[in-house]
Amino acid sequence: MSSLIVTDALRETLSVFDTRSPGTPLTTTEVATELDSGRRSTFDKLDRLADGGYLATKAVGSRGRVWWRPVGELGVADQWVDGAFLLLDATGRVHYVTDRAAELLGVAAETMLDTTVWVSVPEFEAAEFEASIEEATADPATTTGQLWSSRLDRGLGYRLLPTASGLRLSLRDVTERMERERRLERYELIAETARDGIYLVDRTGHFTMVNEAYAEMTGYDREELVGSHVSLLVDEETIETASRYDERLRADECQTARFEADLVRKDGSTLRAEATFAVLDDGDGHVERVGVVRDVSDRVERERELERYRTIVETVDDGIYVLDGEYRFTQVNDAYVDITGYDRDELLGAHCSLVVGDALSERAAARSRELAASDDRSARLEAPVHRRDGTQLVAESKFTPLTDEAGTFQGTVGVVRDMSDRIRRERILKRQRSQLAALDSLNTVARQVTQSVIEQSTRADVERTVCEVLTDSESYTLAWVGQVDRASGTVTPRLVSPTRAAPENLPVVADTLSEGPIGRATETGTMQVTTDIASVAPADGWEDPVDAEGLQFAAVIPVVHEATLYGLVCVYTDRETAFSPAERDVIAGLGEIIGQAIAAIERKRALMSDEVVELEFRLSDLGAMLGIEMPADGRVEIGQTIPLGGDEFLVYATANETGLGIVEAAESAFDHWESVESFDSRHDEAHLQIRLSEPPVSARIAEFGGRIQQVVFADDAAQFVVQTEPGTDVRPVIEIIDETFSTTELVRRRQFTRVDGPRPRTDDDVLDRLTDRQRTVLFAARNAGFFEQPRTQSGTEIADNMGISATTFHQHLRAALRELTASVFADG
Repeated sequence: MSSLIVTDALRETLSVFDTRSPGTPLTTTEVATELDSGRRSTFDKLDRLADGGYLATKAVGSRGRVWWRPVGELGVADQWVDGAFLLLDATGRVHYVTDRAAELLGVAAETMLDTTVWVSVPEFEAAEFEASIEEATADPATTTGQLWSSRLDRGLGYRLLPTASGLRLSLRDVTERMERERRLERYELIAETARDGIYLVDRTGHFTMVNEAYAEMTGYDREELVGSHVSLLVDEETIETASRYDERLRADECQTARFEADLVRKDGSTLRAEATFAVLDDGDGHVERVGVVRDVSDRVERERELERYRTIVETVDDGIYVLDGEYRFTQVNDAYVDITGYDRDELLGAHCSLVVGDALSERAAARSRELAASDDRSARLEAPVHRRDGTQLVAESKFTPLTDEAGTFQGTVGVVRDMSDRIRRERILKRQRSQLAALDSLNTVARQVTQSVIEQSTRADVERTVCEVLTDSESYTLAWVGQVDRASGTVTPRLVSPTRAAPENLPVVADTLSEGPIGRATETGTMQVTTDIASVAPADGWEDPVDAEGLQFAAVIPVVHEATLYGLVCVYTDRETAFSPAERDVIAGLGEIIGQAIAAIERKRALMSDEVVELEFRLSDLGAMLGIEMPADGRVEIGQTIPLGGDEFLVYATANETGLGIVEAAESAFDHWESVESFDSRHDEAHLQIRLSEPPVSARIAEFGGRIQQVVFADDAAQFVVQTEPGTDVRPVIEIIDETFSTTELVRRRQFTRVDGPRPRTDDDVLDRLTDRQRTVLFAARNAGFFEQPRTQSGTEIADNMGISATTFHQHLRAALRELTASVFADG
């Protein structure tokens, strides 16, 4: 049993009605506005006053409610005047009972008369009711209360009013209100014990209630939150989103709404929360928003982690798949789709044998079940993948069984890697290893060739040694050396590997020099390689001089020194990795080494020989060829030719004053005469240096062992004197002169013995000690007057003409002079 105590807050609420005429109805909003209070708290106070009998109320419309203060007995609201009351004396003894009161109490009226009310009605406990009587008697204010009767299964409201003869006990049925309060208490208990945060927000966005979980979630005390605006916890965007949902809820477009937002806690940290909310209508037009908030930070983090994993799965280059217990695809990533060539929809639901075949799928299935029953967690298989287009690729699959908590096999997850690149890399690595081994062998061969040819005294010995060293190595199976005849367009093999046919039994290689590999090597002076002799040779019109026994790879190496072609070396091999760029660099250098050795031998032979064959040619109508009228006393004498590298040469000459006109005409007539420069005009003649952009006649003649001793332009004619060794075939020399100058004739051929005899030279001749560059620099300095006093050209000028730096020029010149000086002093 309880009674209503009219507090100051309740008296303040009643004062709103006291300023108006009795019976004037007011809404909750009107009362709250006048009190400057919240609607919920105002409604609670009005409801308590109505239960206590101080106010009357009724519903208006579907949700509204009005309140007023009617005047009854003792000037208070008389909701109790419905015929349900008892009249008591001052001791609580009943002396009158209405039928309605007897009906509410469930006790016959006659049994209650002349007995105390707590005896007749067990729900009224004696001590508590006696205290209520004393309170009502001492204070003329109304004493009210309510109780729940389990016997009657209803709620009873009562009020004690003093009368002239005692007390009046008015009764009313408050079952509905008490049940509502009980439900409210249960809801409050649920709200307070719930792990999720719960809040109420009024229309202005201020908290009117929060549970303890919500307070803990935000870090604020409940007292700090109630009455505060929601902007304390969320940003403006979240408030606007909630307002839009609120409008939809009020318009009955939906029953509940849900969205996620960040809550800013009291300590400044944030947490991700999910809010589910609805609107509550108190029936008086007062609507609040109730929300249930759940901390979803862990879930969001898990979702982010899952998204990261999903992104990883979709972005890795390896294919990833998931199979169910029947080995059908349930998930594949983009990389797996690319590997197989099937669309994702074609794979999902299909059996794995679609991709790996029946045999491998059975093998993998058995292995998966073995793993599920063992402590091993994964296995690897390498096998072909059958792609949609019918092709196959080798892939490695690492897979792991999927099991439930009981360890029962549920499926398989696997990662597939295309091994094509790895296999390709292994093949490349194998080839590179082979190439490195071959290159190491080749470097050894190159050193052996270099050392061996230096030790030989004849050209035949050099050529034989080259063939032996090459074929004795593991790199090459066959080698031969050939002589080029430009006039006939043929190559004659001079020597072949010792195990092959003798040179006299070898056929002539018929080759169109401008088309085949031999021709290209001859014309360009660079090594030519063929990787299919059988298919290339017939197309180029040349026959192999030896039986190559099915060898597929061959290289033709020009033997060249100082623009002089001494012949060709052709090597064969069956290595698939043959003639890589590195190998080509090594064996191409053999041509220069062999050429240098042959040149040194022939130069030495020429110096040591007593006999000389001399050819004298005469070119008539020189003026007509140059397009000038030859001066009667003009004279030009061509001197030494110095190779600068590539197709560039420097030719030194002298001319008298009238002979300079002949030189100018020649410069205009010959396209390969790039420039003519005079560097010394003393002694009634000019010293000239002529820059050429292609090999001169002297270089071509040198290929066949000829040396131009003299070239003189005078008297409308040109005289050429060429010397060779006895036994040299001079036909190629004559043909070159005829091709170059059509009006040339051989006027004399003679063989004679040197007047002074051969010069005493040995293998250690100083010129043979010099490098090619040292000899070139030495000859250039001598012809340019570097050693004259005064010098006609400085070292810098000579270096510029040669296309090298002055520092390089002086380094080579000092080295040459050092060798020359050492030779002189060594000779005594």
